[in-house]
Amino acid sequence: MKFFGVWAAFLSISYFLAGQGMPGGSNNNVKSPPLRIYENPIYISGWAENAPAIDGVINAGEWATSLQLNIADNYTGEPVKLLLMNDWHNLYIGIIDFNDSTGIGGSDEIGLYFDLNRDGAWDPDGSEGNFWFDFSEDTALGLFRAIFPDSFSYDWVYDSSVVYRSGLTGGCVSYEISIALNGFSRFNSSFGDTVGIWLYCYDGERNLFDGDLNGLLGMGLWHRPEYYSYLVTSDGPVGLSERTPEDSRFALFNLPNPFREETEIHLVGPIGTPVTVKIYDASGRLVDVPLENRLLSSTNMTIRWNARSRRGKSLKPGIYFCEMSTPGSHLLTKMVLAD
Repeated sequence: MKFFGVWAAFLSISYFLAGQGMPGGSNNNVKSPPLRIYENPIYISGWAENAPAIDGVINAGEWATSLQLNIADNYTGEPVKLLLMNDWHNLYIGIIDFNDSTGIGGSDEIGLYFDLNRDGAWDPDGSEGNFWFDFSEDTALGLFRAIFPDSFSYDWVYDSSVVYRSGLTGGCVSYEISIALNGFSRFNSSFGDTVGIWLYCYDGERNLFDGDLNGLLGMGLWHRPEYYSYLVTSDGPVGLSERTPEDSRFALFNLPNPFREETEIHLVGPIGTPVTVKIYDASGRLVDVPLENRLLSSTNMTIRWNARSRRGKSLKPGIYFCEMSTPGSHLLTKMVLAD
C-alpha cells in the first residue's frame, strides 16, 4: 500500500528517530507524569458565519472571522499561518505555508494531536490520539491513530467525517481541513468545548517541519499532552454563553470534567479584570459563589471548587453550570459532577 511505503521512507530520513521519537512513528515511552508547572496557551476559535469550501485554497472572505496564528518553527524563515474557526457542526482548520512555493509533494503532511478531556494524559480506552493528513494519498479522509498511556497504536483507520484538501494560495502551499463535531468524528467534541491540541506542518520536499504549534516538536514534547494548547471552540455568534465582542478576550473551563469531589476552574482574561463566579444546578438554582468581585491575578487564574454549597453541604452528582461575569462580559460552562 502506498501509505506504508511513504511512511517508511519518512521515518528513515527523520532525525527525530535518534532519541526523541516521531510524531507519526511508534514511541513506547509516550507518557510520563503530567507536569503542571507549565501554563498552557489558550486559543479561542473564530465563529464561521459560513462554511468554507474545502478545496485547499484559503479564500480571505471565507476565513475572515477565523482566529489566525503564526506557528512557524523557530528555524523557519517565513510565517506559517494557522486559521481556526468552527460552526455548530464542524471545526475548520486552514494553513498557509509561506516557506513552500514548490507545490504539493509526495510527502507533505499535517498532524493534529488531541487530548479531549484536557487532563494531560492519554486515555486508556484509545479515544484520544491524532489525525494524520497525508497529501500523497488520493483519499482525502483523515487517518486516526489511538494513543495509549504507554504506547502508540499501530492501527490507522480512516474517519469519513474528517476531510481535507491541498492547494495554492498566493503561490504558496495551503491546506484546508473540516472535522465533524458533536460525536460524529473521532474528535469527539462539541461547540463551546475546550480540547488540548498540538499541530505540525511538514514539507516533504525540503524535509522540514515548517509549522510547530508552540514549539513542542523542537522541545521533544510533541507526545506530551500536558503541554498541549487549549483550543476553546466558539459557541456561536450568540450561543450558549451569549458572547459579546468583549467576550472574545475571555474563556472559562474546568479541569477535570467530569469530576469527583473537586475541580479546578480556569478564568482566562486580562489581569486586573473584576470577576464574579457563580455555580448553578440543573434547575437554575444558585448553589455557590466561589468568587465575588475579585481581580484576575493572572491571564489564566484558577480556583478550586469542592462541589459544596455555600453552606458547606456536599452536592449531589449531576450537571452544574459555572458562570463567569465581568464588566461587559458573561460566560457559562457546563460541569458534570460524577458519582
